[in-house]
Amino acid sequence: GVANSRTSMDGLPSVVASIPSWLNESFILSSYSMNQFQGLPSILKKRGYSSAFFHGSTNGSMRFDAFTAAAGFDHYFGRSEYPVSSHYDGNWGIPDHYFMPWTIEEINKLSRPFFSMIFTISSHHPYKIPKDFQSKVSRGPDPICKAISYSDYAFHEFWKKAKQQEWFENTLFVFCSDHVGPTSRKGRSTLEWSFKIPIAYYHPKQVLPKVDINSTTQQIDIMPTILELLNIETSFFAMGTSYFSNFDLPKVVYQGENLIALSANEKPLIWNDQMRSKWSLKEIKRINQLKAIYQHYTHALIDNRMVFE
Repeated sequence: GVANSRTSMDGLPSVVASIPSWLNESFILSSYSMNQFQGLPSILKKRGYSSAFFHGSTNGSMRFDAFTAAAGFDHYFGRSEYPVSSHYDGNWGIPDHYFMPWTIEEINKLSRPFFSMIFTISSHHPYKIPKDFQSKVSRGPDPICKAISYSDYAFHEFWKKAKQQEWFENTLFVFCSDHVGPTSRKGRSTLEWSFKIPIAYYHPKQVLPKVDINSTTQQIDIMPTILELLNIETSFFAMGTSYFSNFDLPKVVYQGENLIALSANEKPLIWNDQMRSKWSLKEIKRINQLKAIYQHYTHALIDNRMVFE
C-alpha cells in the first residue's frame, strides 16, 4: 500500500474522503478545509448507515473533531467521552488497550447498519508503554517497534471482544496505517519505503475478490473500494479509484514540491515543473497522467468542486 500522506493529520482526509495531501500544508489546516466535500459517512448516511469516529486523544487534537463532523460522522468519541479519566497517559490520551475494547460498547449503541472508524494513538511518539506491558512487548531496532508491539496487544483485546458481537460476521474490516513511522534502518531509507504502508480488507464470512500481489493500492483508493465492496452504486468525488477498477493510473505522493508516481516493481518517477530531463515514452505517459491528476486536484480545491455535480 501507498500512503498519500506524511502525517496523521494528512492520513485522515485521504482515507475518509479520498482527499490526498499534495500541498505543502495539511488539507485540514488549509483554507480549503472549508470546501464542501463528501466523506464515507455522509455517502453511507444516504443508505441508512449511522456512524462514529473514535480517537483516544484529547478532543480537538489535530482538529479531527472538526474534520470528522464536516465529513458526516454522526458521533465523535475522544478522551472527553471516555469514562475513566485516570487512564489518561499524561501525553497523547487514553492508551490503546483501554480505549479500543471500550469502543465496542459505543458501537453497540449505534443503529444498524453502521460505519465506525478507530484512529489509534499509542504507536506515535513518544512511544509510551503502560507499566503492565513493559515486559510483554517485543523490542526492535527502532523505538517505535515496542509501541507497535503494544498496539498489537491492544488490538488483540479489541478483536476478542469484537468476535463476540452479533454484527461481527456481517462487518467489513479495513486496516490501514496513517503514515510511515521513523526508522534508522538503512534498507528502509529509500523513497519507496518512505510511503510504504499496509492496507488490508477482511470479511469474516464473505469471500472477497482475489487481488494481484504485484499491484499497488493507496489510501485515497480506500473510499471507492469500500463503496464497491458494499455494492453501493452512487456518484461521488474522489481522487482515488477502486482497487478493482480498470484504470491504469499512477499512485501519487507529494514531497517537497515534487509529484512522485509509485508502482510495484518499478523505480519511483519524480516530476516537478522545473525538471528538464530526457524521458522515455513510457515515462512521458506517466508524467502526463501525473500532471492531469494534479491539475484536477488543484482546480477542485481552488474552485470548491469536491462534491459530484
